[in-house]
Amino acid sequence: MTDKQKKFINISTLVVVAVFAVYYFIKHPHIFSQLTKLPIYLFIVVLLLNFVSLMMITRLFVTSLKLNKVKLSTKVSLMLNSNSLFLNFFIPGQAGPIYRGYYLKEKHNLKVSDYTLSTLAYYAVFAVIAVNFILIGFFKFK
Repeated sequence: MTDKQKKFINISTLVVVAVFAVYYFIKHPHIFSQLTKLPIYLFIVVLLLNFVSLMMITRLFVTSLKLNKVKLSTKVSLMLNSNSLFLNFFIPGQAGPIYRGYYLKEKHNLKVSDYTLSTLAYYAVFAVIAVNFILIGFFKFK
């Protein structure tokens, strides 16, 4: 696939998503009216938290790949995780991790079994954090 074809696919995808978003807002005007009631600072805070979350996921992904001696730049990892999140939004199941595994196999010659192990380590970190949040709920605070 040439760079021109990739660019066309990327732009086409963005246009299709934008058209569906506009169509959705036209068919559901109450959602747009609710969003306009949202204070701008709260909207900015949510966007910043999403950005921080994406950056943390990106760093964690890069770190987990170091277990397999695969070095990705932050830019490539950010692109890979962004595409993965995009796929997870539109395709149910585990499309994102499958995409990452395919990319790493094709571009970095990483075995699927090694990728699976590093992905499990990656998810284990999130599991530990989630369990800690659940356990915090059992403590009584004044």
